[in-house]
Amino acid sequence: CLGGCPTRDTFSPLRVRFVTHGAQADSFWQAMRANAVGAASTFGADFDPVADWVWYESDAAQAATIRAHTDTSVALVVSAQSEEVATAVRDAAEAGVRVLGINSGLTLLRSAGAALSAYIGTDDRLRGVKAAERMLAAGVSNPVSGRASLNPVVAMVGEGPRG
Repeated sequence: CLGGCPTRDTFSPLRVRFVTHGAQADSFWQAMRANAVGAASTFGADFDPVADWVWYESDAAQAATIRAHTDTSVALVVSAQSEEVATAVRDAAEAGVRVLGINSGLTLLRSAGAALSAYIGTDDRLRGVKAAERMLAAGVSNPVSGRASLNPVVAMVGEGPRG
């Protein structure tokens, strides 16, 4: 746990609720849900994969659900894709709700000042920096355009002629 784990009654299982972005049919989230079911079983958490996992395609709807969540006996697992959602996470954590971040949004959550119990995923900013470094090393001259055009000067350095 980041900053220490809260204590809880060992006789009542922790209830976990997921509030994520995207579509329910997305294969990534289906795999995540299957893993959550297995983890809940392994660790004795109370998790209903139908009732306790809510997908939102709208940041406003996701943020409203997080803000409405006031039950401190239920941990929220969230993915933050906007400042609006990150701010809602911060407010929930300040109200005493245990919040765990998953998948992405760590940079947003940190900038909003969200105190997470834990985070499982990647640091979006660091991932972007590393991707840019790899593209530049490969000679990509304009990664922002979406085109993988090679800079002919960089591509030829130390590689000899291309043909």
